Amino acid sequence: MESKSLDATVGRKYYLSYLVNKKNLTGREKLSALHQEAFLDCCEGSVYFFEKIKLSPFKSLFLGLQGWLDGLNRSSCESFISQITKENVDLVYIDGSNYGRVAKEIKLRFPEIKIVTFFHNVECYFFWHSFRNKPSLRGIAVFICNYIAERMAFKYSDTIVCLNERDGVTLNKIYGQKNFFVMPLCVKSLSAPSKSSGLSVNDKVGLFVGGAFYANLYGVKWFVENVVRHTQCRFYIVGVGFEEYRSELEVYENIRVVGEVDDLSEWYARCDFIFSPIFDGSGMKTKTAEALSYGKPILGTPESFVGYENHLNDIGKLCVSASDFIKEINDFNKEDFRSADSLIDIFSENYSFESLCKKMKLVLE
Repeated sequence: MESKSLDATVGRKYYLSYLVNKKNLTGREKLSALHQEAFLDCCEGSVYFFEKIKLSPFKSLFLGLQGWLDGLNRSSCESFISQITKENVDLVYIDGSNYGRVAKEIKLRFPEIKIVTFFHNVECYFFWHSFRNKPSLRGIAVFICNYIAERMAFKYSDTIVCLNERDGVTLNKIYGQKNFFVMPLCVKSLSAPSKSSGLSVNDKVGLFVGGAFYANLYGVKWFVENVVRHTQCRFYIVGVGFEEYRSELEVYENIRVVGEVDDLSEWYARCDFIFSPIFDGSGMKTKTAEALSYGKPILGTPESFVGYENHLNDIGKLCVSASDFIKEINDFNKEDFRSADSLIDIFSENYSFESLCKKMKLVLE
């Protein structure tokens, strides 16, 4: 367990998250790191890390049914409570609804402390759909435990922060009525993108970016089966875990599975557009904001644009069927889209770290 502290001040604020390995961060972990950075930019605060502990399946289930997830237990929670007892704390920003039990413990003992919880997803929705996609005893147990923790997070938080309007509305339908604040997903460019960086010269090139979890894998398989062979375009799939599905996906000459790469910016520079055939999920899609940061338009399903609706007509084309994808790809012309400069500007104003800091300040104030 690790605590990073600044000089004590009246009305101290804490950011509560878990300690991660800074190599090979997931999209969620990258967003958590950015929220942490924005938090410290906006206030004289401290960051407190819980350490994830691997437990046996039985022990995990036993604790999970009490609302303790990711290896947390009463002892680790008491360590944090002991820390804040020594200080005049007025706000705790909790990074994730999986810490609902922690929110409960803090609120019951310190009702005057304002608790802000950031919901990365509607976790019970996400894990329910994951279970339906691949039913198992473990899957239903994960769903139940996350439901319990998330319900606590909703009940005991003073402020609910969501990535988009849909998540807030869904939380209210499931857990009751509570006001929520929308703080859209943000990313930092993987490298400083050149506003004139390269569209392909000859063939059209489409790029998919994302790890091989169930929603991405289902979408890519559907795309290969229903779209690829009907287009005059080269497609590349980049993302951790897709290497395992190379033989299953590379069934046509114009599609290639790249898998995990060290430098995504190289692949963004090569492509003309991002294709995003995602049909399920919660929160917002990192790949959409990331594409904008490189000035690339997106051809995607409605799920790909959740949280980006205000800019849909500027950033890409909506495809609700295979025929939509086929038409938009075959008719693709970069002149039909906003310039790379304009897309980067939309990203900077709405989904960049700077825009996150402005919204974080509103939440903390």
